Amino acid sequence: MKRLLPILLLAGCSSGVTSKETTLAPLPTTGVSVAETLPAEEITYTPAQYAFFDDVAYYYDGVVMDDNSLLEFGELWCELMVDGMGDTDVVERINEGAIDKVDRQTHFAIVLAGIGNLCRSESAKAEYIALNMPLP
Repeated sequence: MKRLLPILLLAGCSSGVTSKETTLAPLPTTGVSVAETLPAEEITYTPAQYAFFDDVAYYYDGVVMDDNSLLEFGELWCELMVDGMGDTDVVERINEGAIDKVDRQTHFAIVLAGIGNLCRSESAKAEYIALNMPLP
């Protein structure tokens, strides 16, 4: 009988209730705000951007970071070079700003892949930068 009691209670609560009324009391609010989430938007990249990701992975010998962050760094380095930053300035800035050898190698990989794919107009700077890239 104990097993049938919950079923009988549930059946009894729903009997005689129309679709517009209910016998259940509303639940109290928790006071916690609910964030509305948007469906994930699939990002599409250009062939040059896909090549950039592949080249960074090649130069770095692995995956560095997520694609969006990688692309932001690549575009920033390209912008700096297009705006007049020379090859020696790039090497000095990476060497001075890097926190360790891994960080240094990451930025060299991003710059070289960026020159090859995102800002080809800066290709004259690639040789000097590549020759100053630290070995793994």
